[in-house]
Amino acid sequence: MISHWLALIVASTVVAPPQSPRELQERFEQALRARDLRQLVALYHWEGVSRDMRNQTAMMLDELSRKPIRSVQTGRLSQRQESIIDGVRYRPNLSPAGAIVVTYAENDITERIELPYGRSGQHFWLCGIVEERIAPPKPRPRRFGLSVGGTAAPQPAEFTGFYVIVRDGQTIRKEFQGAVGLTRQVLADELRYCEVRKTSPHGAIYLLITADGQTLFESPLTEQPTPITYGSQ
Repeated sequence: MISHWLALIVASTVVAPPQSPRELQERFEQALRARDLRQLVALYHWEGVSRDMRNQTAMMLDELSRKPIRSVQTGRLSQRQESIIDGVRYRPNLSPAGAIVVTYAENDITERIELPYGRSGQHFWLCGIVEERIAPPKPRPRRFGLSVGGTAAPQPAEFTGFYVIVRDGQTIRKEFQGAVGLTRQVLADELRYCEVRKTSPHGAIYLLITADGQTLFESPLTEQPTPITYGSQ
């Protein structure tokens, strides 16, 4: 299903594309002040731009058109136009020749936004942003829950233990102890090992491990002081 934003881009046409930065600026300002999103997106060069990035650009323009605009001018670029985020390079799809600089005031604060433009043939367009993966995506950390349950009355069983996680390429060991009912939340790329051992002479314990809310491991209830283990060191 084509989104509302993408539908606007697909339907947008420019009868005669701007032939100068000044004409581009004038058309953009007119469309911006009129809140004409169809004409705003028509001033962009969309070659090589992904569907998701087109949607994001259209949403940005819609938000910008709702702000109290003070001025729209051509100017120089003062901000770096290429960035790398999570292994993806983002860059303009045209060589930037300058910027359309929009100044607006909101909550008594004046802000500005630079929209780079470039030339394609004899015409000038606002630059779209293309994405290029240059490195594998960094794995997102998982949320592990380490819970020790068991006998709570007349006296709660007690335990001691430790776990080994991998986070940002580093192996980390952490110790924990207490009584049944204790839960430890851990953010890590990997839970490599976990061990708990009953230390009280009474009661029983068990170990429950979850990963992002899903059960990863659950041990039987035991009264023995032998360790309950998960994974390998």
